[in-house]
Amino acid sequence: SSDLGSNSVRFVPRPTRLDSRQAPSAMGREESLAQAKEARKETDEANRAKKEERKDKQWTAAESHNQGGAAKKALTAEEEAEKAAKKEESKKLAAAEEASVGGGPTGDPYAHLNQGPSKKEVAAKAKAKAKLAALMAASKAPPPKK
Repeated sequence: SSDLGSNSVRFVPRPTRLDSRQAPSAMGREESLAQAKEARKETDEANRAKKEERKDKQWTAAESHNQGGAAKKALTAEEEAEKAAKKEESKKLAAAEEASVGGGPTGDPYAHLNQGPSKKEVAAKAKAKAKLAALMAASKAPPPKK
């Protein structure tokens, strides 16, 4: 190694400890992370408080609209009798209507349409019958002489 000369530079490994330039930034990073965490906590708490306030407001609005069973007036015997009469009348009307419809929604949905063949159907059947009779007569007749 004497042929390298006196101008050669030897490699000297540096220690791996933090420099004085790196130490403040590392501490600053930890501090900024802690501050960001605190800020997130504060905003979460504020949002939670707003949400609770909104829920309370909705509950009070709902409670003001809800009058409860005690606030409803009790029906007198006369009103009850009138209500029962109306109910009975509506039942009778429904039964009469169902009987006139022929089963109503539970019966045959085409019951009102099944009233026999229409005039067009009768005419078409008669025409087809006549045509068939003519063809049968033509087939049974002797072939024409040439």
